[in-house]
Amino acid sequence: MLNEALARVLEGRRKWPADVPMEAFFAQVMRSIAHEHRAKNHRESAIDVAEVLGTVDPDSRPEIAVVSTAIRRVLADDTIALSLFELELLERTPLEIRAELGLDATAYDTVRRRLKRRLLAAFPDGYPL
Repeated sequence: MLNEALARVLEGRRKWPADVPMEAFFAQVMRSIAHEHRAKNHRESAIDVAEVLGTVDPDSRPEIAVVSTAIRRVLADDTIALSLFELELLERTPLEIRAELGLDATAYDTVRRRLKRRLLAAFPDGYPL
């Protein structure tokens, strides 16, 4: 992170006020970089369904059908999370999913976190293959 902070200062992307001590300035720049990384990863922190199941036709890989069926069973009582899962299987973008489900960014993130928690609780040792 220090290297990134130095690069930003040297490239002129981050201005260094003359009255701020070096240690305090670089600590704040690194804190800002860490916040950016957390914010970026926050939206991607849920289990990536496309990565787990791939974009393969379920008929060509029976184990994918087994996993997707097990996930659907876990999400059966949560229609929004199930809909989000189905839309991710169809490789919809987050914006498309939000529009189709009528969710704002906060609600979308909430549903993804809930989906992740449910899947981690249901499959603590990994997906059933």
